[in-house]
Amino acid sequence: MRGLVRTFAYLAITGGCVAAISAGAAYLIAPDGAGPVAREPAPIPPRLAASIERRIVLPPHERPIPVLIETAPVMQQAAAALPVVSAPAQRKPDKRVRARRAARQDALRRSQLATENHPAPDYRSTAVTTARSDVPY
Repeated sequence: MRGLVRTFAYLAITGGCVAAISAGAAYLIAPDGAGPVAREPAPIPPRLAASIERRIVLPPHERPIPVLIETAPVMQQAAAALPVVSAPAQRKPDKRVRARRAARQDALRRSQLATENHPAPDYRSTAVTTARSDVPY
């Protein structure tokens, strides 16, 4: 009996909450004409009105078409020769740049000599062992 009363109480409370939420949503959605309505907009202060009038773009007036006057050609080929510009002189690189280049060339030369004198060992001929190396005996 007590369980039945709790179930009906739960259903009544839940139904009331759902009904309240749906009634509130319907109230908010429905148009209401009883609210305050502004009869006339507030007047614009004269200082702002003058500023707005200054910013209004006026429609363009019809301008008379200008009469074209024939003139001499604007551009003509000059009869003078242009000066010949030589290639810019090559600058010597800085001492630091030269030293860096020389060091890089020396390192490259040394690595080439090392590979020529001591070729890499051929690992294909050696046997691969699967024995453990951490066993002490």
